[in-house]
This record gives sequence, structure tokens and C-alpha cells, in this order.
Amino acid sequence: MNFMRPKEKQALWPVYFTPHGGPRFRLIFGLAFLAGGLLCWLLVAFRH
Repeated sequence: MNFMRPKEKQALWPVYFTPHGGPRFRLIFGLAFLAGGLLCWLLVAFRH
């Protein structure tokens, strides 16, 4: 949600959100991305 560098955001979007493969791979990638974000949040929450 950082609007200071929109060009870098646009450059990173095609790399991270358009994986090679079919919809099944895309679904697995999305679930893994959400699980990674949740895991990082839990680590930060329990560290304090």
C-alpha cells in the first residue's frame, strides 16, 4: 500500500502475479502466497 514508488510496483506485478502454467498452478501459488503472508504475520505477532 505504498504509493511512493508506483513504477516499481507495476514492474513487480507481472513477475509475481502471472506465474507460468495453468489455473491449477495459479491457485496453488495464490494459496502459498497467502500462507506465507499469514506465517510472517504470526511470527511478528508472537515475537512481541
